[in-house]
Amino acid sequence: RVRTERAKQLNALCSNKTIAIGRTVRCTLHKPSRLLQVKTVLKQRYGVLCCCLCAMMDEQSKRQRRAIASANEEQIERGFARATKFVQIVLAKENRTFDKILLEHCENLRVIRGGVRCELFVHESLCNRFGTLHGGCISTIVDVLTTCALLAMDDERSERGGGVTTDLQISCVKAAPMNTYVQIDAICKRLGRTMAFAQCEIRSFNPLLNKNDENDDDENDDDDEDRGFVVAYGSHTKFLGNTGPRL
Repeated sequence: RVRTERAKQLNALCSNKTIAIGRTVRCTLHKPSRLLQVKTVLKQRYGVLCCCLCAMMDEQSKRQRRAIASANEEQIERGFARATKFVQIVLAKENRTFDKILLEHCENLRVIRGGVRCELFVHESLCNRFGTLHGGCISTIVDVLTTCALLAMDDERSERGGGVTTDLQISCVKAAPMNTYVQIDAICKRLGRTMAFAQCEIRSFNPLLNKNDENDDDENDDDDEDRGFVVAYGSHTKFLGNTGPRL
């Protein structure tokens, strides 16, 4: 009712200007990122007449931001549930697949921006004869964890079961000694209709020094100085066919 009365007052004062403002507002509601720019133009052109409409724009923008945030949280929860279910299937007692050995030593799997993160204990069974993390294990890390990342992000096509590998590349930078920890970041770069692309980075990790870094703030993700040295990195391309049960 208040909006209607204000609109009538504006129409009575200056119908042409109100129509122009209304058109601008309707365009702006579909592009919240232009809100400040359009509000500035409105105030310069129409002065006090646009105050109530600017307030309406602010309220609409707030509702849209809340709705987007809520939808993102729900998508993250569903993605984490799918990634967790994938890990549980691999770690099942009756399962004897190759990737089970790796996931038995993974800890604290969680969803970060664009993918997943976890820590891996460099157990003796994952090492080569030199006492460092085996290159074959690194390949499996990139394969399995990027699959988790794709499952976490692929909300609409989760029935594809994670897809199958078409290309897998790794680069080993520095050795990770036995009985230490590494931190793994697997990020989904692009999800198409039939193909998916992901990247993975493995860094040294000290659980004593980084025990307070459980919130995974996005501001600290790019601060390489506070993180360990790079052990290896890789990329993974997958075909998203109907390759498994719905997760």
